[in-house]
Amino acid sequence: MGMVIISPVMFVISLSTCLVTVGLLVVLSGKLRDCSRGAQTAIGDMTSAATDALMSLKRIRVFDATERETNKIGEKPGKRAHPVV
Repeated sequence: MGMVIISPVMFVISLSTCLVTVGLLVVLSGKLRDCSRGAQTAIGDMTSAATDALMSLKRIRVFDATERETNKIGEKPGKRAHPVV
């Protein structure tokens, strides 16, 4: 309350600066949260694909399913089919 009495102009400048800063933080935190969710989803998908590839290698060799699994990997978006050795 003392700042309003001492310098009303300085009070308005300080208050407006705080309000603008809080507004920017709210907007940017929402966008950052969306980006973070997208990144976490992508990491989860990548981890899942790597786990599937590593865990099923033995199964592929046992059942001689190399061609079928190669085609399956090639069907995923953004993936290229590579022969499994």
